[in-house]
Amino acid sequence: MSSELIRGGIQVYPIRTKLVEKGGDLVALIVDALREAKFELEDGDILAIASKVVSMSQGRLVSLDSVKPSRRSRILAKKHGLEPEFVELVLR
Repeated sequence: MSSELIRGGIQVYPIRTKLVEKGGDLVALIVDALREAKFELEDGDILAIASKVVSMSQGRLVSLDSVKPSRRSRILAKKHGLEPEFVELVLR
């Protein structure tokens, strides 16, 4: 498995899981992915999980097409170069 060496001697190994679905068992998906990659965690290892994956498993995703931006979100979006729908969600 290819890893990336980060300053200070830390190594990062990407692990790919199957598609994460709402209500899915995130721990089981991660354990299965580790097994398939023949990767074993050792004492002191740190496992980082992207917040997007956790949100997906909890069903906390919103389609930007379903968001109606407010006047305030449109103003802020233009000022900061962001999508008005995204800004609307942040403001909520």
